[in-house]
Amino acid sequence: MSITVGLVLVGLALLVGVLSNWIDKPDWLPTWGVLVLLVSAAVGAFVITNRAELFRNDGGSADAGDPSPSESGIPSAVRSKMLLTYDDSSDRIVMFASHVDGTNRQKVWSDPSDVNHVKFIPESTDLVVANTDEGSHQNYLEVVSLTGEFIRRLTYPPRGFTDTHYTVVGQSGYVYFTRQRVVPAGEDTSVIKPYKVMRVPLNRRSPEEDVSIPLVLRTISASDDGKWIVGECYPTDGPTKMCIYNTATKSMNQVPKFGGYGLEVTISRSGRYIAFSSTADNPYGESQVYVFDRQKSETTQISKLPGRNGHPLWSPDTEMPCLTFDHYETSEQSVYVACLKPKVQVFKALTNAHGVAWFLN
Repeated sequence: MSITVGLVLVGLALLVGVLSNWIDKPDWLPTWGVLVLLVSAAVGAFVITNRAELFRNDGGSADAGDPSPSESGIPSAVRSKMLLTYDDSSDRIVMFASHVDGTNRQKVWSDPSDVNHVKFIPESTDLVVANTDEGSHQNYLEVVSLTGEFIRRLTYPPRGFTDTHYTVVGQSGYVYFTRQRVVPAGEDTSVIKPYKVMRVPLNRRSPEEDVSIPLVLRTISASDDGKWIVGECYPTDGPTKMCIYNTATKSMNQVPKFGGYGLEVTISRSGRYIAFSSTADNPYGESQVYVFDRQKSETTQISKLPGRNGHPLWSPDTEMPCLTFDHYETSEQSVYVACLKPKVQVFKALTNAHGVAWFLN
């Protein structure tokens, strides 16, 4: 709008100058022609300015409809939470800790390149990570400090197996994980096949043990009380699904089919919300983030952004359900925050980063 006002003022000054004979008017241009040029310039500036504002508001698509992120700032209750993120914009990966809004950013781990996943231990700044044995190329779980110093090893997969996907169940003090079979598939290649769900105490005072559930899970996530376990499952009656298992009643349900393929399934600490990414058809990008509300049996699309959107991570705050997710578009990589209450709102939080874990503060 400021462009329009500026051009109108300049045009009025020129018109006054011509009428007052302060400025020589070309012989071929009548006085009414100066007025027509002035009006045309004002209208053109108004259209251009509002068109640019439209593109700023919807992330670059004039007909995308109701896109994210929201224009308002990150809620104060979330802004001060601490988040771990990776920054791989340089030659090596660096892990940073910062507030969700990017303030108080500090480097905590210089080169966690061998670490596949990271989970915080409740009431602690220690982490559970999946590391890789250089000799056998097997993944195993261990506890490390925030800066990467080794504390203790948790799992010892036998030859031909690997431990990768896991979740920390805060109230029980256990780590639940999927042990998967590595099947040779030709020269220098292998195939990972789901095998069983296991658990091990964080203090490692007893060895890992089987968890008897009637599911074959590729990934795993659990509520804080361990009552609800979710993940990408392989039922015997069809293709991969997103399964929900109640450990108290020994019953299993599935996230209702909505189209597309669900990935990176994760449950909130309260056990009410299940977030996942999906390649379901949408007018915005390659993949989006969705949340299934178990209480209402409703699925809501959270992200409405171009490119790829995924890797949802739930906030430890059960009173205000929020999550982060990663956004990839060409060379841009950023972290967004989405909060579900009082309505779904999405905010761009960090650039040159992708989410790792929330601090359990």
